[in-house]
Amino acid sequence: MAFESKMMIDGKVVDGESGTLTNINPANEDVLGEVADASKADMNRAIDAARRSFDETDWSTNRALRKRCLLQLHDAIESELEPLREGRQNGVAGFHQYTEIESVACPAT
Repeated sequence: MAFESKMMIDGKVVDGESGTLTNINPANEDVLGEVADASKADMNRAIDAARRSFDETDWSTNRALRKRCLLQLHDAIESELEPLREGRQNGVAGFHQYTEIESVACPAT
């Protein structure tokens, strides 16, 4: 599973304005990797983009589009389920971690 230390704002994958920060495993202090370090400006751009999507598009009322997006996310998570299961311990008990991943990949109907 490839990982990029970026974030998505306004439909674009971007670097954090503040660069990256090191994500540390709280259980053993191992370095897990670098993640995007969002600034207040990044946060405001993301909030503004979300507001625009509600005010200027049919995102808030187009159930079919939202369903399609959520199903696409579901498929992406499901395709990476095994690597996600093998993820490093993050302070969550193993069984609980797996059931959380399963609940995202296979939500109750």
